[in-house]
Amino acid sequence: MFDPNIELGHSIKFNLKEDKLDNIVDTISFVENIIINKADIYKIPVFCKVTDKEYIDLLYSKLIKCATEDELNVAFSEFDIIGTTEIFNNTDYKFTLKRGQNEMSVDNITFDDFKKFAQNCELDLASAFEKVNIISYYMSNSVKTDKLINIIDYMDEDERCVLSRGKWYHFNDDYLEYLKSSLAEIDVIYNPEFDFSSSIHDDYINSRYLEYKDSADYIGLSKSKAKQKLMRKFYAERTFNLIRERDNGFKNYDRIEQRYGTSSIELMDLYKDKTMFAVKIGKASAHLCYVVDQSLSSLKMYQHKTLTHMPEIDTVCIWIILDRGELPILEDGVPNINELDMLLLKNKIDGWKKEVRLAGLKPIIYINYRK
Repeated sequence: MFDPNIELGHSIKFNLKEDKLDNIVDTISFVENIIINKADIYKIPVFCKVTDKEYIDLLYSKLIKCATEDELNVAFSEFDIIGTTEIFNNTDYKFTLKRGQNEMSVDNITFDDFKKFAQNCELDLASAFEKVNIISYYMSNSVKTDKLINIIDYMDEDERCVLSRGKWYHFNDDYLEYLKSSLAEIDVIYNPEFDFSSSIHDDYINSRYLEYKDSADYIGLSKSKAKQKLMRKFYAERTFNLIRERDNGFKNYDRIEQRYGTSSIELMDLYKDKTMFAVKIGKASAHLCYVVDQSLSSLKMYQHKTLTHMPEIDTVCIWIILDRGELPILEDGVPNINELDMLLLKNKIDGWKKEVRLAGLKPIIYINYRK
């Protein structure tokens, strides 16, 4: 019925041996017979961008409805790359919500702040999504202006769709099964010695206070004010990395940047035993996806040999410190990362795993907890 060569991609393309209407009818019958009477040989996972405008409008209207009824569960993405500047921690940012002459400055964006600002501007939420600008500042300079829709991560479970960076993506059950199998192939390591906590952070700040209290920037400050300033300087992730260097034999590359063209590239966070680590503390896909992007950026620079002083590596690790409850444990005693309720993050990890393997390196994941 068909020529022997077919093309398989997002669709199936083939040629009939004879271009006749009867052959088209026979083809439809052939396909229907297989669908009805044959078992599936291979399930096709789907994770694709939604392009139908009417469907996007439906998804958007449902999002607004959830927001209006206070049932919206969103997480805010980090502004990881702005122009040619990579910014690695949200402590570097300040934000301003702006509508006309109305402004509200915040250190971190929350949806409650957004709703409060919308009310002050006498806007309903649907209008606020369209009309309120969110301006990000770095080193007191305005570097980016966005709408809320572009900086939130949201999942519509009924429609099997996720919103990320202003784009909607659809997935099916087969994709979830594929993702589960893919992530199960990655080695996961948990060492309770590396768990983090507020008390560990406080102890570290107290130790640095003795070092900094008599320096020019801290003279005249009360002890509490000085510690607040040190807390901003030695934020959680930086402290975590410094402690690993001090206590566990890691080499700390955090905040050590190299120039690549006009951009600043951070090599990695930590290094040990031919392994480069990208480290992130967080509890939502919006925050944790960034660690995957950071690891991939370093991997690509390593592959292209565009960075100097790059140590030898054979393993690439993303180190996630979960700011939430502990994951269930598998039979081999390691955390089950498939139990993370973060589809966007798991999708990113799947792509990261493939890129690391294609580079001839081993992907691993460290899991720890912020308690």
